[in-house]
Amino acid sequence: MRFLIVVMAVLLLAQCNETPAPEQQAEKVINPNGDSELALLMRKMFDDGMAMKAAIESGTEPVFNHEPQAIFTAQATEPEKAASKAYHDFGQAYLASVKAFQSATPEERKAFYTGMVQSCMACHEQLCPGPTRKIKRMYFEE
Repeated sequence: MRFLIVVMAVLLLAQCNETPAPEQQAEKVINPNGDSELALLMRKMFDDGMAMKAAIESGTEPVFNHEPQAIFTAQATEPEKAASKAYHDFGQAYLASVKAFQSATPEERKAFYTGMVQSCMACHEQLCPGPTRKIKRMYFEE
């Protein structure tokens, strides 16, 4: 009887440790609305922003690895939002903050970087609130 219980326990544990077949594994969903050009661009903008934040903290030269103007031409997940006046106005504010950051002195970079992040946050708070938790990570810790 003990032997039977041990065999059943071993078989049960073996079943628990098996990896499901690829078709049974759930994909990790980064963007539940899909991967539009704009969503991919904004992920790149986040990565660039985090790299710029690290560069500012270390005193090195921050670099843009994306084209900020592309926020107006990238295909959006929800095209009606990207076509709105509000999106256009937020986009123009972002571009102004980018220009200010790019012309800032090394001493001013932290403040102007924060302005860029705030322009992202303002748009997302109004039009697409999902990424706001992620954007908050871009701020400097005070």
